[in-house]
Amino acid sequence: MGVSEKIRKVAPAAGAVVFGYALCSVPVTLAGGKFKEEDSNKKLKSGAVEKALCRISKSPVLRHITPSSRWGDTHFQGIALRENRIIVTSSADDGFIRFVEKDDNGNFHFKDQPVGNRYSHPGGIQTIGDWLVVPVEGNGTSEIRFYKHKKNKGFHQEKKLTIRRVKALGEAGSVGITNYTSQQGERYLLATIPAQKEKGEQEVHFYWTPENKSLSELNSPFEGPMKWKHGCQPNDLQCRWGDYVNSISLVAGKAGGIYFIGMDERDGNEYVDLFKIDICVNDEQAEPKLKFLNTFMFKRPDRSKLRRCDRKNSKVPNCSICKDADRSIWKKEPSFRWGGSVLVTSPTSVQVFACAHDTLVGNRLAFSIYDAGNASHQSGRQSGAQ
Repeated sequence: MGVSEKIRKVAPAAGAVVFGYALCSVPVTLAGGKFKEEDSNKKLKSGAVEKALCRISKSPVLRHITPSSRWGDTHFQGIALRENRIIVTSSADDGFIRFVEKDDNGNFHFKDQPVGNRYSHPGGIQTIGDWLVVPVEGNGTSEIRFYKHKKNKGFHQEKKLTIRRVKALGEAGSVGITNYTSQQGERYLLATIPAQKEKGEQEVHFYWTPENKSLSELNSPFEGPMKWKHGCQPNDLQCRWGDYVNSISLVAGKAGGIYFIGMDERDGNEYVDLFKIDICVNDEQAEPKLKFLNTFMFKRPDRSKLRRCDRKNSKVPNCSICKDADRSIWKKEPSFRWGGSVLVTSPTSVQVFACAHDTLVGNRLAFSIYDAGNASHQSGRQSGAQ
């Protein structure tokens, strides 16, 4: 029985998307060891991605965060969680990245990073170590930025790593990133999906780094891009996903394989799609190849919880969350359609996140965490995450 058949037998109604990468990679031992924790993400054991996504697909935990000030007229495009930090991107006030950090007393603090008027639309994000990668777009152009978290100083942009994209490439709508082990050594791979399809076809663009250079050591942007583009056949990426893909992530295996996780909402359900990708960054003539493996359906959080009155946090007369939610609940509940990302938490487990498009009454942003065993530790207090 193959992997896909085993997963379907365990959870016939479940679904999740993963993209496996071969990337000319085999297990190797680096002379200098591996990248430091601040520059890398954990790697998964062989076969762990499929099992982990299957396990967590039925375990959404609903949370919300309430900032001390208004979010502004907005919608959200990206979310990432890591340890005591929650990060969201928003188009409000000409675009900003909001960093929410939890202190030793359990209180949350909010800090904004404007992205600038030229790029008013930051998209889907992913973290790697102490880094955050953000695509920003506007006026037909875009760039991919790198922000590093420094203890007690918050996140600061490292402009030397910025990937600037020409108009012909399309605006970068979302990004995924991971470090992985290749034949030549440890590298990074970054993927982005343009916000618009090209002649009805979805493209995925890949960027990579020289071997054995960590993000802290790099002095120039990633190399690339290398494009994947394919005609629309059954089960192809562009046939299954919507016109605008906000939620992708990359994760890596200890044996050198790489997985590309794509998330989207279709027909009122949440999906994670699994593809196998073969790409060799050392051969400019070789085109990336994607092979569809499986799809898993993720359970949505209980919608009724969004309708419950929260008198403590809402100053709206008669606690009208119920009315507000009924009016446009689909934009106020977390969905991969609006923003999502993945974090490897151990060699056998991952967390998956999703955020809402709009805020609830009371200025609260709802988000969900898919985690079979550790979601409860993400809860916060008072006006922070709850």
